[in-house]
Amino acid sequence: MIITSHPIRHRLFLAFGLSAAFLLTTACSEYSGASEKKLVQTVDSFATYYYNWQYHQALRFTTPQSEQWLKLCASQLTQDDVDQLNQQEERPSYEIGEIEFLNDSTARIPLTVHNYLLTDTIGKAARLVNKGHFSLDAVYTTASQRWMIDLHDVLRNEKK
Repeated sequence: MIITSHPIRHRLFLAFGLSAAFLLTTACSEYSGASEKKLVQTVDSFATYYYNWQYHQALRFTTPQSEQWLKLCASQLTQDDVDQLNQQEERPSYEIGEIEFLNDSTARIPLTVHNYLLTDTIGKAARLVNKGHFSLDAVYTTASQRWMIDLHDVLRNEKK
């Protein structure tokens, strides 16, 4: 039996292969741009709620295992702390630094936060911090198809 190549079959295979490669390349480049935009939106929402002590709202943007750390933060607040936050003339603000993608589904995001209240000692009043540097970890979950902040501890100022 002699097997010969079929010119039409080869052209179809080549056309299909090139089309698939083009679509895959296009999809991946669009995914990364769209994905980064979604990541920035997640960080933006999380940081707004977190630094304004709205931990219940921040919870929507975190992984399930992060809940314990948000509960710990909430448990340290007193009414005096909340009153101090509400009387603050300038609300906390932040800048998102250059995102470092560790792979397709994990990223590290540097955050510079201005004018935030720090509760670091139980029984002591919160104190105003002019500027702090933080690092957030984020994971992309395929189940929910979205980025989520992944806390491994209470966020701490990384003194630079």
